[in-house]
Amino acid sequence: MQRIFLLLLSVAFITLRGEAQGTLRFVENKGQWPEGVTHRGELNGATLWFERGALMIDRYDAEAMANVHADVHAVLPIAVQHHSVRLKFLNATATSWTSSDGALRGHHNYFLGNDPSKWAARAKSYARVIMHDIAPGCDAIFSEGRAGLKYDLVLAAHADASSIQFTYEGAEKLSLRDGALIVSTSLGRLVERIPLAYQEVDGERKLVTCTYTLKNGVVGVKPGTYDRTRPLGDRPDPRVRHVLRVGEQQLRLHRHLR
Repeated sequence: MQRIFLLLLSVAFITLRGEAQGTLRFVENKGQWPEGVTHRGELNGATLWFERGALMIDRYDAEAMANVHADVHAVLPIAVQHHSVRLKFLNATATSWTSSDGALRGHHNYFLGNDPSKWAARAKSYARVIMHDIAPGCDAIFSEGRAGLKYDLVLAAHADASSIQFTYEGAEKLSLRDGALIVSTSLGRLVERIPLAYQEVDGERKLVTCTYTLKNGVVGVKPGTYDRTRPLGDRPDPRVRHVLRVGEQQLRLHRHLR
């Protein structure tokens, strides 16, 4: 059965400062990491741990970490500040699962510790990780955006956009400011801009309003009026002429000024 996509929400949320495009890889878990982890990615100042229906973002002080590696005379252990938040999709179905797409060249070997069961050879890396059914009829596609990691929320035809609900576990505070979502942490804040949506009909783009909602720490996505019977999505079948896209947004880390 051909799947028809309805809604695409793109959010880029960790800035790759000083890094070139094409550096973000999602490495598969072949037993070298805990069982609940499906893939891992590395950014400048953050480690990304993918799970079923969730993403752990382990943010650390990149400057302090660089100083540790640069100082060959440093006495270990040295404390480096971390703050982890977990992007959790609250309506993930019982059948939700994770896959990967866009295999990249090369492989990774992990031979750490004395337990061979935790070793892994020739682990593959990918350009995209897809979390299927993070809400009924909705997938999340993670990839590298212009400024870092982005994820697309893709809603199938006739699915209910109100089922897209998520939170950031471990955040000090979630708030909305001028329509943007602010995720406060001890290492600064993540900012999701106001989402922008449009519907493409016969080659013409029609703007669709889209806003975040926030209640008791739960974030939702609320698109305005659009034709829900038309096929909509990010990578439409060439035979399909109607598309709704929520344009790429930036969720950047703002560090506290000292």
